[in-house]
Amino acid sequence: MDWELEILRFLERRPHRSFKLKAMARALRVPRHQYRAFRRQALDMARDGRIARQPRRRVQALSGAVVLIGTIEAGEGLGVRVVFSDGASLPLREEDLSSVVAGDQVEVSRRKIEGVDTAILRRVLKAEKREILGTLLSVGKRFVLVPEMKIPGLSGGFFVAQDIQVESNWADQLALGEIGAFDPATERPEVRKLSLLGPAEMPKPAMEKRIASEGWPRRFSDRALADAKAQAAPLSTRIDLTELLILSIDPHDAKDHDDAVSLELLDQGGVRLGVHIADVASRVSPHTSLDREARVRATSVYPPGQVLPMLPEALSSQACSLHHDVERDAFTVFLEYDAQAQRKKIALGPSLIKSRASLSYRQAQAFLDDESAAPPANRLAADLKIAQLKESLQNMLTLARKLRARREENGSLFVDRPEYVVEFDASGHVDSLRERTPLSTHWIIEEFMLEANRAVAETLHSAQLPLLWRVHEDPDEMKVSDLVATLKELGVDWYPDEPVAGKDYQELFRRVKGSRLESLVSLLALRSLMRASYRRGRGKHFGLAFEFYTHFTSPIRRYPDLQNQRWLHALVARKGGWLNDALKEARSLAKEPLAEAADWEETLRLADHCSQQERRATFLERDCRDICAADWLAERIGEEWQGIITGVVRSGLFVELKGCGMDGFVSVAELSGDWYTYDEKRNCLLGERSGKRYGLGQPVQVLLSHVDVPTGRVWLRDLKKVPAR
Repeated sequence: MDWELEILRFLERRPHRSFKLKAMARALRVPRHQYRAFRRQALDMARDGRIARQPRRRVQALSGAVVLIGTIEAGEGLGVRVVFSDGASLPLREEDLSSVVAGDQVEVSRRKIEGVDTAILRRVLKAEKREILGTLLSVGKRFVLVPEMKIPGLSGGFFVAQDIQVESNWADQLALGEIGAFDPATERPEVRKLSLLGPAEMPKPAMEKRIASEGWPRRFSDRALADAKAQAAPLSTRIDLTELLILSIDPHDAKDHDDAVSLELLDQGGVRLGVHIADVASRVSPHTSLDREARVRATSVYPPGQVLPMLPEALSSQACSLHHDVERDAFTVFLEYDAQAQRKKIALGPSLIKSRASLSYRQAQAFLDDESAAPPANRLAADLKIAQLKESLQNMLTLARKLRARREENGSLFVDRPEYVVEFDASGHVDSLRERTPLSTHWIIEEFMLEANRAVAETLHSAQLPLLWRVHEDPDEMKVSDLVATLKELGVDWYPDEPVAGKDYQELFRRVKGSRLESLVSLLALRSLMRASYRRGRGKHFGLAFEFYTHFTSPIRRYPDLQNQRWLHALVARKGGWLNDALKEARSLAKEPLAEAADWEETLRLADHCSQQERRATFLERDCRDICAADWLAERIGEEWQGIITGVVRSGLFVELKGCGMDGFVSVAELSGDWYTYDEKRNCLLGERSGKRYGLGQPVQVLLSHVDVPTGRVWLRDLKKVPAR
């Protein structure tokens, strides 16, 4: 007899109870001679995930079970999820991401986290092919790779295949290995591919460990890689712009060139700006393996010296990247301005372009500043005239300055915080940590991308389409009040309007410009601002002083840009492929809704997911930069450093070291000669006997005491008395 239907009915009628098999058999009146078949079928159902296996040899209906069996999948805009046999799914807890890969069969428990039912990983039942970051241990004549990120349900490590040559001095170093699919309960595969990373104290292995601990995916599935190699379908409405003088300006080490720009002179001092964005939407179809894995990532991550791309390199640095002198599919936004840089018209649609020059910011700046300078020939198209390129760049800079001046006039914020560039030597240590020099060529691209993003937001909003808004809310009143009080302690009187406006922050930045407090005040001001995020509903951008804003210009490295690009394609397709007066035509097209209710719901989920992934990527990049800075400082232990106090806690002080932007910690135990307590109201440490005070903004001289490269932490101690305030 087939007992499956009876078992399912019995458990579904009692979804919140679990049963031992014998108790369930008695309730179902299973004949004694059929019990073995009944038991075997129930266990098979539990193994396949059709019913839930519970602790103490019990089973339960999936709908009410706390412990469930499912498969790890990249969700449709919802991140990594555990999918069960009945089609239901739960998001996997973020802390468990580093232990699984797509396709793993897992046992999880159901728990509410911040009101959301979430899957908590208990163990991996069947493991798919994966990369393993681990430490190599010498065991007899062989090596074992012991995973740094444990796989629940599996202990120990994996032997390295004997045909892989491993040097004896590799022992106790970090390595990256690849293993095939296996059953953790019965199998232990060998490492078939192995690459040595180096000692854990080196910056690159330390960064790899940090990336692995975050669970950020490195590999793309075979299906996703196959999708990436597929040819884009031809689009008959794509206009040919290959004769237009188009150029790109990027960081010198950039591989993913999302954007290129052009500028044409019009009558009466007007100009037509062209912003040409890689047409990623034509190559990444929705609901494919490639699309799902891009959604899970939602963004590329840029640790020093490397990139964790949102899309496979076949697209991100090759087929979609706008290299010079190569024809590429693009989505173009044309913006017409009058002589005062007031925008008069938006036109947009798919295009075919050929960039004539691919310059770094420094090359473009040198070319503008030096009459005798010329960009490297390997960055230019063979038929490009140098004089024509220079004239175009000069006209672009003129427009960018006008646009920037208008933004400042409208209350846009320009926060000057130093950025540092990391460079490695041949041995893998950090050789240089230098401050990035602000260049006017940065303005060109920044202002043009802002204009294109704003124009796209207005267009999609006019068409009543579910774009992913980029929202930056007004600062919280309490945080502004705290900032006012902190600034007063620093001797800076600041009286912003209520509610605070961008112009108030502008005034604050002007007042401290060039003073020793400039960097600290910029940091404190940033802390008082809200974090920008993605939203489904409309919201303004406080920092930019824009009423309409979204992300469109980086679809190779940001999923919201790709999603917005898809809606643009859907919109222009209704009008023959191009909108020549975008706002007017979008309003007309809105009379026949293009989006359905499900599209708006998807946008809500996608906005939350992309915001969360952006935060994870930001913290990951920050931690990797700290690792590199710590490595650079390791050679300077015992040296004196100038710095400024940027944080005060009960246990000590945080000091930003001048010249590297790194924060070090001075323990309160190092402040000798007195007993120091924390004054919460004034945010400082006070000496009980001497009355000495250590607070924000105080310049100090410290001794570099110790660094821990793998964690990116730096400890300092006082060389001389910190000057009293």
